[in-house]
Amino acid sequence: MLNESDIKDSLVLIVDDNPKNIQVLGKILTIHGFRPAIASSGKQAVKITQKRKPDLILMDIMMPEMDGFETTKQIKNNPDLIDIPVIFLTAKVELQSKLKGFELGAVDYIIKPFESIEVMKRVETHLKLKKAVDIITKYNNELEVLLEERTRDLIATERHAAFSLMIQGLIHNFKNVLTGIYSYGDYLQYKMADLEEKISNNDLDMEGVSEKITEMIPYCDKVVERSHDMNDMVSSLMIKSRQDKSTEIQLVDLNDLLKRELDFYNANMQYKHNVTKEIYLSNDALYAQIVPGEMTQVFQNLISNALDAFGDTKKGMLEFTSGRENGNVWISIKDNGPGIPQEIQTKIFEPFFTTKKRADNQDEGPSGTGLGLYMCKQTVESYDGELKLESQVGQGTRFKIILPEGNKGNGLDNIIC
Repeated sequence: MLNESDIKDSLVLIVDDNPKNIQVLGKILTIHGFRPAIASSGKQAVKITQKRKPDLILMDIMMPEMDGFETTKQIKNNPDLIDIPVIFLTAKVELQSKLKGFELGAVDYIIKPFESIEVMKRVETHLKLKKAVDIITKYNNELEVLLEERTRDLIATERHAAFSLMIQGLIHNFKNVLTGIYSYGDYLQYKMADLEEKISNNDLDMEGVSEKITEMIPYCDKVVERSHDMNDMVSSLMIKSRQDKSTEIQLVDLNDLLKRELDFYNANMQYKHNVTKEIYLSNDALYAQIVPGEMTQVFQNLISNALDAFGDTKKGMLEFTSGRENGNVWISIKDNGPGIPQEIQTKIFEPFFTTKKRADNQDEGPSGTGLGLYMCKQTVESYDGELKLESQVGQGTRFKIILPEGNKGNGLDNIIC
């Protein structure tokens, strides 16, 4: 609540061609603690306001050369002075004059001859209003500055979070590729140790040695292929870091891409020996325009999650199906694991949400970052596709990848975008 002390020492400009009026008003203002400034004409008033800004103006309407209306108009043409309250002084006020004054920015009228009490009440009222507006404007400006600073901080925080999310997603995808390399490497080590033992015990002749080595060659090829996948991921990351849009999109048969991935998983002992596979892929090629490595990562994540869900069960089953519908092609990966509770299904695609132990946990068993399914969904949707989840507790889970069908006959076998 503003009081008299908040407006004391305010500068009030008196504009009047009558010296007696100036003398009376100046005395009233001085007695009540205000600083009066004096202009005996409209032109003089305009010059004074250009040098120093008054807090309020008492403006006589009837003046020679330039009346109060014109003087007010010229003063208000200055954007820095437009908020100064103007009280008109006049012997009589007709309705048209009042309307004209208010249109020019007047806040009030005082009728001559004026009483000192009335003058002070009107001056104090409008100075308090002006002071209140100034305070609100100041607070608004400070708030805008504060909001701008908070917005910058929020943007910086979001960028940091997005960068962290991207890094963890990359680590997650690199880990999947490395897991494949390690699996093939472990298998080759096992086969080499077995071969060395048989050779040292003279259990194999040269023909037998040759057969064993021939068995290992495909797995050596898989290590090389997985290494190429890793190299492609690094190259793609370098391209994106330069904000280069030359990532290669190809017209790919999803059936062939999935078959290749299932072939890779044969080196995984759990997948190979502890899981029943049922594969019902469409006889027709299912073309989609994608970056093959990105969709491979989606397959890897979904299959790995299914294997982790089986736990120690000896009756794991994976069903792979594919088809075409409504101008789309689709791949389905279904398991007979424990299923996902309904309350968790709404969170399953959120970043950092996981039902596994955290990746930095040293306990045995499957671990996760909570980014696998999030990255899968983001990848599929980046091709205007959809990743659907169907699951019931005790009956397993099904993920269905749906993508717009590509046209093999349109000449877009290899698209650079």
